[in-house]
Amino acid sequence: MSKAQYPAPLFPPYRFGTVEENLFRGSYPRQRNHRFLRRLRLRTILSLTPEPASPDLHAFADRHGVTLIHVRVDRPREDVIPLSFARCAAALRVMVDAARLPLAVAEYGRFLGDEDDLIDRKDVVDFVERFAGEVELPAAATAPVVATVD
Repeated sequence: MSKAQYPAPLFPPYRFGTVEENLFRGSYPRQRNHRFLRRLRLRTILSLTPEPASPDLHAFADRHGVTLIHVRVDRPREDVIPLSFARCAAALRVMVDAARLPLAVAEYGRFLGDEDDLIDRKDVVDFVERFAGEVELPAAATAPVVATVD
């Protein structure tokens, strides 16, 4: 009697979700999430974290031709929004560039939403509507393999 062979399980990043077609979001990926991310055929991972990408994520990106972009977002503190307008504009510039899709936004915790939310389409739309005319998003330029916005 032979034992049935099952494929290895897929583990999406914590709170992974689809914002819209080819735009995903979730918490910062760990090594066990790499197989799941590979199936998305990502072109870009936008990291919204206090620290640059981990060596594991760099290795994953190098192996699979994924561009890593890091926009530094400090950890939230009481009554302090950890994301400046310039950093938000930089993140939005990446997210709206069709050449970077499919794209995953990876972050550690709170970003634009409340305590239990990760970035979602409504948050981005609300931000853009609130600051329309105040934030200029220049045309996308050719990006380096890894970029960091401080």
